[in-house]
Amino acid sequence: MVSDSRLTFITHSKWREDSPWLHELQKKPLLMIHPEDAAPRQIQSGGEIVMTSPWGKIRVKAKLTIMMFKGSVEMMHGWPKANVNELVPRQFDEISGYAPYKEVPC
Repeated sequence: MVSDSRLTFITHSKWREDSPWLHELQKKPLLMIHPEDAAPRQIQSGGEIVMTSPWGKIRVKAKLTIMMFKGSVEMMHGWPKANVNELVPRQFDEISGYAPYKEVPC
């Protein structure tokens, strides 16, 4: 899963909270998944799924799209009720020293 995607009308999660009218453009957090990845898992567009990693789980709605690479899923960060950071380990990479916050196996 990658969590660095952005929408053109929301460049950071702060604007979503400060401008409630933005909720009319996208009301819920969506997990983007390729249709060929969704089919064997019986995931339908708009259906609620539980996305899990070794570090946590969140509930999200699925959006099937061919704009997503097969074998990967993507979700925008910054949704309080579906916080992708709950899926990321709280430890630093041994080589680079950076926190893993943009991608995680799920």
